Amino acid sequence: MSIMDGNGCLGRIFMPLFLYEKDILSSPMFYISAYLESHRAEYYEQLRRISEDGDWNGWIKFFLGAITERAKANTEKVQKILALYERMKTEVPKCFMNL
Repeated sequence: MSIMDGNGCLGRIFMPLFLYEKDILSSPMFYISAYLESHRAEYYEQLRRISEDGDWNGWIKFFLGAITERAKANTEKVQKILALYERMKTEVPKCFMNL
């Protein structure tokens, strides 16, 4: 079985579902594929180390780092969306009052 056989895609799909099932996420909308893609060389290296050296600790550290970074990025996005929503709640009605 190779690293590029599609199992990784399934794993990335199952991770948010697993976290949702364990009540860690309120909805299964947490994806780390972008992180893994941007850290592709390290991702493959960590997978290789599991296969060749049994280095699960290195993989867990890498994966937890990915989750932490994505959680921070998602939090920033949510904060920006909420700020935009609050701004639009006041600006949009002003547009209609000037008609």
